[in-house]
Amino acid sequence: MLVPIKPLGHGAFGSVHLCYHLDEGLVAVKIVHPENFDAREWKTSISLSKLDQKSIFIRKYLRYYISNNEVLLLIEYSNMKTLELITKHPQIQMPSYTLRALMKQMLEGLRVFHLSNLVHRDIKCDNILLHSPVGSGRVYAKLSDFGFTKKVDQSNEQTYPKGAYQHQAPELFQGPVALSQKIDIYAIGVTFYQLIFHKLPIQGFNRNDYKMKMLQMKRIERPQEIKDDILWDLLSQLLEFEPDKRITAEQALQHSYFTSPEALADISPEQNELAQQAIVAVQKSNTSISEFDKDPTFIVAESEIKKFIQTETRQTQSNQYSDGPNYSESKSLHLYSSQEYNKSSSQSYSSSAFKYLAKYLITLYSRTMTDEQSKVQKDLLEQNMTMEQIKEKLEKFSSLSLLERDVVCVNLIKQLKENKQGYQTAQQLGIFDLLLKILNTFDVDELYPIIYEPIITIIVQVSEEQIKDLVKSGYINWMQRMLISPKAEILWDAVYAIRKTTRLVAAQIDIGKENPLYEELQRNDIMKKLIEIFHSQDPNIKKISEHAAVALGLIFKATKIEGQLGEEIIHYNKQLTKESDPLLSNDSIFALALLAENQENHGIILSGNYAKQINDILLVDTDIKFYIRAIQLSIRLYKLGTREIREQLMKFISISRIEQLSSNKTEMFCYYPINMNEELRQLTSKFLDMVKEQKEER
Repeated sequence: MLVPIKPLGHGAFGSVHLCYHLDEGLVAVKIVHPENFDAREWKTSISLSKLDQKSIFIRKYLRYYISNNEVLLLIEYSNMKTLELITKHPQIQMPSYTLRALMKQMLEGLRVFHLSNLVHRDIKCDNILLHSPVGSGRVYAKLSDFGFTKKVDQSNEQTYPKGAYQHQAPELFQGPVALSQKIDIYAIGVTFYQLIFHKLPIQGFNRNDYKMKMLQMKRIERPQEIKDDILWDLLSQLLEFEPDKRITAEQALQHSYFTSPEALADISPEQNELAQQAIVAVQKSNTSISEFDKDPTFIVAESEIKKFIQTETRQTQSNQYSDGPNYSESKSLHLYSSQEYNKSSSQSYSSSAFKYLAKYLITLYSRTMTDEQSKVQKDLLEQNMTMEQIKEKLEKFSSLSLLERDVVCVNLIKQLKENKQGYQTAQQLGIFDLLLKILNTFDVDELYPIIYEPIITIIVQVSEEQIKDLVKSGYINWMQRMLISPKAEILWDAVYAIRKTTRLVAAQIDIGKENPLYEELQRNDIMKKLIEIFHSQDPNIKKISEHAAVALGLIFKATKIEGQLGEEIIHYNKQLTKESDPLLSNDSIFALALLAENQENHGIILSGNYAKQINDILLVDTDIKFYIRAIQLSIRLYKLGTREIREQLMKFISISRIEQLSSNKTEMFCYYPINMNEELRQLTSKFLDMVKEQKEER
């Protein structure tokens, strides 16, 4: 769930916004059209997440969502612009200890990146982001933008250059070549050259001019400005024209420029102080501290980078960068107001994801964060409202600004999730009634996901009987109002809310029992409308139809769906398990698991060798949530199925793989929450026990 705070940028790819995510905190959200979404970015982040070694010097891709017309990529937010901030201010002298630490950070990030057998192909100053965690006093350089990333060429297949030509290695100008990580080494050498000399090593008017000059050279000549022989030796090895002689990132980190006694002694008092603070934090059980935070040779003090920011501020006559966290995301992106977004014919967005964000954008073409946006950012990070204060705000909800409404809802969600008595307190104070009044009386155009999320959150706090009481009190009436809207974005939000609510409810109900919402959804025609959306042939709402199919599967828990509709819903959900949207495909498997609670659905579920597809999910190196859903489906089919169904299932299911998952002997499990690992262990053990008991009975 996202709370937009301000726009960060806009370009040919789409737009970027600073948002608050309920689970991730402050994030940068990139919104792109599906046609512009390059899955390599996401796949690269997955490859990096599975490495034994992690790096704080590589930007994290957190998750993505696919809406009706856009893809939303949630990326780690970096608050101090890019490395170009430094390169364009030659009048500011950077101390040697800061330069060395900055270079070490970038090389360490690249070293870990290369461990995953990847080539970045677009390393340049604009793709090295700078981030200072609020209150840390330090800055991290983060390698970002994985759109051109590819695996190292193992088959000697020829490849063509990508990225900025000024950073491309000499071999790339000689025709297509086998892809090698050495092209990244040359690119980071050019980046270091820019960082030190504030210019490129080769000047060219365009790619052809640059190529002609490159082909006439044998090496990059040493600039007269450089006095440090050891530094130049490092740069020359990074900028070596022959790729076989070019050093690796790991070798560069062992260069005497970083390891000599003189280099190790070139440490400022501030670097030492920040390192000591990190050591003390570790002693106080602060798990966010890395080994690099304790090593002064890797520490870049925020005070040094602020010199460049303050100069930038004076030049742009902007106040945005004056106080720590309110730095811009990227210099290369142009900022637009909501009015200007709407005027742009080439970049017009009408679906809910963009509208949900665009409604918050300031109407001034400015880099300045408004006072309200600054306060909202602070309030979202602190989240210190009491239930009484929340009630007071809800009573005058219509007079609050859109951003203020979001702050209230985020605080309420926190209270409901973290406070065991949250539901009872909310009920006693009348907060629940106030929420329902808002949802049932406000225009549906004003009902954004963050407003109804508190109501959905309540579901996981109550018993099955309380759920039924909630339904009787009008819990789902607002969903019906949204479903009859002619606007696609509102229809999308309605189906999303129904899908999420029915999933959360169904997950709490015992196997074999119907969904408590089933009767009420039938009574008030919500089911009828969902079926209508599911059957719609309108291409503009295809994505909504897919989510409606999943919602129907979740609603018909433990129920035999009569007629052709049942086959259609089951077959559609089977197709969706291959969907690129991870949330949708994960929920579709769960929908099939719930439908499998009725034995009469088993034949349709396993038709077309679907058991093999279940096994494929278990075999592939994927998100642990998919393993959980696949095992949940397998358990229901095996436990409730006939002998023929069991045999059909076991013909494809790999017991050795389930045993491996049960023992958590895969490298990826350490990166997931303990409760998720435990759930998978319990489910796999349960399945193995059932299979064992069945064999003993025979």
